[in-house]
Amino acid sequence: MTSGERPALTRSVQRAVHDTARRAGPTAALSALYEAIGRDTPSRGPGGHALVPEGVRHDAADTTVLPGIDGLGLLPLRGPTAPDAPAREPEPEGGPIGPAAWAEVLTWLRLGLSVRILDEALGYLRDRVTGGSPLLSRQLIKGALADAVALQLQVRSVLDAHAPGDVPRPLSAGLNAMVTQADRILLPLLGASGFTTGGPGSVAHASELLVDTYFTIAQEGTEPC
Repeated sequence: MTSGERPALTRSVQRAVHDTARRAGPTAALSALYEAIGRDTPSRGPGGHALVPEGVRHDAADTTVLPGIDGLGLLPLRGPTAPDAPAREPEPEGGPIGPAAWAEVLTWLRLGLSVRILDEALGYLRDRVTGGSPLLSRQLIKGALADAVALQLQVRSVLDAHAPGDVPRPLSAGLNAMVTQADRILLPLLGASGFTTGGPGSVAHASELLVDTYFTIAQEGTEPC
């Protein structure tokens, strides 16, 4: 790669980030993404904020505290407009791969996290038995699962229909709104673990923090197609 040339964001990288998110969670997936694009400093969103794995180099004065992601190994970093934030040179949003490609690969990552939450929900519902039958057999629960899976499949089909790097940023924003909707359907199915620190609720919270950090959905629209 020549100086100034952006690294290619291949389908294999996108799928690897998705699969890592599903298998190992948000910190491992973000770490894999940073490694894949050869970056060791924070990629920042439209407001200058960032959510990074602990291994990424950063200014300690940037670090802030957000409840709900304790123990995940993620660091929320403040933007330049935050009170007492240190001065920094501006950089292109999305870092070396550009804002649209960054938004696209984060969509793959968040979809992987959503499928991780689905896996957790299926395991939880199989193991909980009431009235002699698993919760998974209840019609209302099967309907909620179907709704969540339908949203996930829609997101995946749109991503697969575009060449890597070709998903427009507003479309990525809309797809992420669908991922959030799927997660919010799934979390109540997990009982208390869907909302407690250290469980699937923490994964969903970290996933939504990525949206808050890197997307402005209200401005970019939420329609995926």
